[in-house]
Amino acid sequence: MKQLYTNLLKLFVLVLLTSAMPNCLFAGNSDWTVKWGSEKVFIENKGQFPVIPIKGVASSDILFAYDDGQSLIYFTQKGLIYSFNKKTKAEEDIDRGGNEGEREDEKAETQTDIVYMNWEGANLNVKIEMTGAVKDFHSYAVRDEKNLKNFNDLKSFKKLTYKNLYPNIDVEYVFHSGEGIEYSFILNPGADMSQVKMKYDGSHKLLINNSGEVKISTAFGDITDHAPQSYYYGNGGFDLIPSAFTQTGNTISFSLGDYDHSVTLIVDPWTVNPPMSNSNKVWEVEKDSTGNVYIYGGDTPMRLKKYTSAGTLVWTYTTPWDTANYWVGTFIVDKAGNSYITSGSNGEISKVYTGNGLAWHNDPNGIFGPLFEYWHLAFNCDETQLVVGGERGQSAFNFQSFRGSIMNINLSSGAVLNYVDVGYVAGLNIKEVRSICSSPNGNYYYLTLDSIGSVTPALAINYQVNSTYNMGYGSPAYGVTNQGISAMRATANYIYTQNGATLHKRDITNGAILATASIPGGITNTIPILGGYTPGNSGLDIDSCGNIYVGSGTGVSKFDANLNLITSVATSSVVYDVAVNRNGEVAVCGNGFASSINM
Repeated sequence: MKQLYTNLLKLFVLVLLTSAMPNCLFAGNSDWTVKWGSEKVFIENKGQFPVIPIKGVASSDILFAYDDGQSLIYFTQKGLIYSFNKKTKAEEDIDRGGNEGEREDEKAETQTDIVYMNWEGANLNVKIEMTGAVKDFHSYAVRDEKNLKNFNDLKSFKKLTYKNLYPNIDVEYVFHSGEGIEYSFILNPGADMSQVKMKYDGSHKLLINNSGEVKISTAFGDITDHAPQSYYYGNGGFDLIPSAFTQTGNTISFSLGDYDHSVTLIVDPWTVNPPMSNSNKVWEVEKDSTGNVYIYGGDTPMRLKKYTSAGTLVWTYTTPWDTANYWVGTFIVDKAGNSYITSGSNGEISKVYTGNGLAWHNDPNGIFGPLFEYWHLAFNCDETQLVVGGERGQSAFNFQSFRGSIMNINLSSGAVLNYVDVGYVAGLNIKEVRSICSSPNGNYYYLTLDSIGSVTPALAINYQVNSTYNMGYGSPAYGVTNQGISAMRATANYIYTQNGATLHKRDITNGAILATASIPGGITNTIPILGGYTPGNSGLDIDSCGNIYVGSGTGVSKFDANLNLITSVATSSVVYDVAVNRNGEVAVCGNGFASSINM
């Protein structure tokens, strides 16, 4: 009895002690990693997909689509539409003082190609059956002039089946285990495969090569239909029945060897589209108060994704921005899970609810000015104020009016409430604000290309001094456009910054460097001829115990408050951002991936 009492007393004391311990001592969730890319699903159409310029085909005819960014496959009752849209930035170099020519925003050039395949002689009232529903869902923001229309809660599926497309013949679409889409003709007893005719529009070259593959030419390369394999249903692909594509003009049919027509037969080709470029990079990562992870990435288009703390995808929000018409922006998540996302240039901002869906959108840019660029966001400690570091130009026709600036954003509408100019050197050498953070002392701290400074909540300048970083205008080195970097955080007493290769601890009152540490695997690139540097990695955050987490070219490293290295963890590629929650679970993102790591 005495021993039981002693054990209970120890347990009681342990509970008291652990409840008082800082949260950084406790372990977090299991590690997980996701690759950035388009989800392999068929998404229902509620009007979010672009209008198809094909005579006799309306947007409402599109029932489902596979959305791979610049490459889409639309499914209608009458057939399939392959849509390719390659957007290229029209560039114009404007010398802004010798750092690097800035590419001023112009209308992007879009190269488009569309291939239409029609089921000739098929059942006009065919039913499309969807199976394999996935739990996550999609939302799209679609631009209508300057306004955005939002399409929410779009369902998606893993399998699409045309039931009785031809008498006793179904066609089933699934995603191939490697690449592309596999489509299978299910020939039930009594079916006649000679009825199946896939008629392509006459504007694209069509041929069957020596390997038995159908090649459909496009402006971006060939669509390839791999030669079919045919076998009896349920035999796992054994006892293959001879089968092949046949061609008559623009129509593809099938030839089959002898088989038992009383048994169900599967005819099984698969399609691969020509590759369309997308960086598949994840620019930034954030967490909400319950541990959900949010990542912002891609370039054509840019997308926001929400995951649970266990790495399960909850939703995908497709923005109206791509890097042909806009530069990569930034985002931040409040404790409740609401996301604030921007395009970089021209600067626009949207609020996306934690359950997905657009709350509001704001475009502050005028035709003749002012013009804005939004590079990095920061909340104050109680999330009652949101500021963005970037650039502001009073007139589109006067480059001398362009300044590195900090803007105060209205949380109810996204409008600019007020701003302060902090970055300008004579000779049109604009020092944009590329990184910004807040401190528990109430002030904001920022990095321009060559300076570090501080402003009050009212955006009055406290100080601004040389940061010693001398970043080139084209920073960062890993971007597909110029963009912001997650390179600074502040406690009540210190500022911590990084430039890719080096971590600095600074005096919060004047920005002076107090301590320096090399980042394991860190990268800083020298700009040839013009001079300056661009970070090849980024990411910096602080846990509740004051430990510093820094991204590098090879992983993430943990330092104590005095910049003593504690540990490093390797990642699959270069890190661009780091976010740590109170239980020590670290979310990182970078070149093609996002991960959650227990450190």
